Amino acid sequence: GPTSVMMVKNDWAERGGFEGWLDFDITEPTLGFVMKIKFSKPVSAINRPAHTKVVGHNEDGTEWMLTNTDDLLYMKPGDHIQIRFTADLAGNDHSGAPSATAVIIGLGNDPWSVPEQKSTCSAKYNYDDVMMKSIMFYEAQRSGKLPADNRIPWRGDSALGDQGDNGEDLTGGWYDAGDFVKFNFPMAWATVMLEWGFLSFKDAYASAGQTQHMCDSVKWPLDYLLKCYIPGDKADPDDDILYAQVGSGSLDHGKWG
Repeated sequence: GPTSVMMVKNDWAERGGFEGWLDFDITEPTLGFVMKIKFSKPVSAINRPAHTKVVGHNEDGTEWMLTNTDDLLYMKPGDHIQIRFTADLAGNDHSGAPSATAVIIGLGNDPWSVPEQKSTCSAKYNYDDVMMKSIMFYEAQRSGKLPADNRIPWRGDSALGDQGDNGEDLTGGWYDAGDFVKFNFPMAWATVMLEWGFLSFKDAYASAGQTQHMCDSVKWPLDYLLKCYIPGDKADPDDDILYAQVGSGSLDHGKWG
């Protein structure tokens, strides 16, 4: 993993301490890490390390292990991180701050990171990337039999047995709020808003190469919502059925998983 040689920023070894900085250049996607620091002299305490917390050390205090805090959970290639800390010297040698080397060991890689969409305009922000990832967010909410061109690698088919009271096929649609219920009214509202934005800014979607993705995105809930309307006897509109929800919100929200 990435390595660093400690820079001694401030040295008050005669009073038993020093301030050290460690700089790392990240070369691969990393989800969480441990950091091993090896000092040339024993250290009795590492205080207030930035973005990390102390896990432990060896018996003589020359080797320390730290782990990331939540604000530095994910790192991507090209990131530069700096870990600053103060430390207390152990023992009687207070002639100067120790030297130290450190290595970051990633606990996991993220093979599913979505690369940034290249911007096709000179705007301050990359709206092409915003559009692409907004569409992919809804693709991640898909229920039912997923298409062959599914772009969310960790998603698979789900809820293939969703049915109405009379056995009607109610598969498809979007899950709501990251759970396993399909609430049709919020789904319909989201679909209308997405379609409204698309129709208002078709040129922007075309320029970003997102036209077909957007059409596929809104078609998914629309196909499902059409399934939810079951026409009855033409002579009696009261026989029509409209399913407005699949699943129990109270049961679903009552447990994790």
